[in-house]
Amino acid sequence: MLRHVSAKLALAALVVGLLPAASAHARPPKQGETVQGVVTIVDIQAEPKKLTIQQDDGGIVNIKIGPNTKVIVEDQAKAAMISPQLESLRKGQTIRTQFLGGQYVKTIEIVLPAPGGQGGQGSGQQGGQRGPGGKRR
Repeated sequence: MLRHVSAKLALAALVVGLLPAASAHARPPKQGETVQGVVTIVDIQAEPKKLTIQQDDGGIVNIKIGPNTKVIVEDQAKAAMISPQLESLRKGQTIRTQFLGGQYVKTIEIVLPAPGGQGGQGSGQQGGQRGPGGKRR
C-alpha cells in the first residue's frame, strides 16, 4: 500500500513539474503581430464583444471586437458557405487577425469553418439557398 501511495505522489510531482514547462512555450503576442488559432469562445452579446482563440503553441489570445471590425473569408469557395458578418463567427473556426492588445481589431479573417460545416449564415446552420417550401436547391 505504501509503495502504491509513493508511486502516485511521484507521478503527481512529475506532472506538476511538467506543467509549467509545457505552458512556457506559449508567449503572449506582441502589438501588431498576426495571430491565428481556433476559436474557443465567441461573446458577441457582451460589450465589448470578444473572441478567445487558442493558437497552435497552446497560447490563449483574447480579441476585442469593435463596431467597425470587419469579418472576411479567406477565399471565394469558403465565402459561399460563410456570411462575412460577426454573427457567422463560431466556436471551432480557425481565424486570423492582427493582435492590437486592448484595442479593437480591424479585421477578422475566417480561415477554416468550424468542423461539421457550421460556418453558418448568421444562424448557426449550414448555408445554402432554399427554394419555395424551404427545400434546399
